[in-house]
Amino acid sequence: MVSGVVAVVTPHRQNRRQVARSLHSGGISAQFFDRIDALDAIMEIKPAITIVDCDAYDPEQTLATVKKLDGISSVVLLSSSADKSQLMTLIQQHDIGNLVAKHGAIRAVYPMLDERELLVTCEKVLRRNIFGVDKYVGSWGVVLHHSTLTKLADKTPVLIKFESFLNGLDVPETITQGIITVAEELILNAVIHAPRNPDGSPKYEHIGPRPDLVLAPGEEVSISYGCDGQRLMLSVSDNFGRLEQHTLRNYLTRAFEGAQLQTEDKASGAGLGLSMSLRSIHQLIFNIQDQRRTEVIAGWYLRVNSAGEFRQVGKSLNVFWLSKDSVPREDPVVTPEAVAHATAP
Repeated sequence: MVSGVVAVVTPHRQNRRQVARSLHSGGISAQFFDRIDALDAIMEIKPAITIVDCDAYDPEQTLATVKKLDGISSVVLLSSSADKSQLMTLIQQHDIGNLVAKHGAIRAVYPMLDERELLVTCEKVLRRNIFGVDKYVGSWGVVLHHSTLTKLADKTPVLIKFESFLNGLDVPETITQGIITVAEELILNAVIHAPRNPDGSPKYEHIGPRPDLVLAPGEEVSISYGCDGQRLMLSVSDNFGRLEQHTLRNYLTRAFEGAQLQTEDKASGAGLGLSMSLRSIHQLIFNIQDQRRTEVIAGWYLRVNSAGEFRQVGKSLNVFWLSKDSVPREDPVVTPEAVAHATAP
């Protein structure tokens, strides 16, 4: 555990309770403030992270506070309301570093925060240690499965193995096929769109998914997955880290507007080629270290009674960003360098 005081700005008792449960469970000290303009009091405690309930305050007030905290404290904007208009305003006006926005509870009964997700978000920002599916399903006794692709032909046996794993979990066939489709697309993205030439230009996009495509040393794609009985998480990683922040901002905007994430085919694009909608994934996580590595994690909540209930599970989009030379830290001194987004339409 990396220690650090977290300031939480919210007037809502329900949110206070959920944040308190989440952070205290991880040994993180939290101090609460009701007013968004209590900046002097917030800065006095020198928080490593400041969590702001952006649904509760005027966007201009929130934006002013966020700007004043830039370089002083990592700001996490919190949104649990179905109405994302205020959050949209903030995203469009400022390159927000950290977002946690949820829509829909685990069983789609009441819009609630996911305490586990919030704790993982804070720990990743505090530690500057963002990679790994084990942060989501790596509890004691859970077996994680790993594969490495060195050529496109490796995709088929990897997907067969993954589908066998899903069958062992007794995932309904209609749900399994959707999960396999996502897995295949993430693999294709990492193999075809991620690799770069020394000048930064895409290396294989002009070739496309040719069956004989072989990756050069250092271009290998890593795949990991596991399930803790409730959440299934799949990770696909490349060694390039070329997803740009302005592209992420476009994805966030489309997600909040309910639009599908369209395929990006341009050489100057993110190289992820997303064509799936957030509706097909319960939790979509981007972990990026600039020019080093991109990891995309797709997650699904399986503890449901029917395919209809599966489709009603709340959605989230999470993004964590590190600079090229950032290294994980284990000491309690924290800087706002780690960039994290966790958002949901």
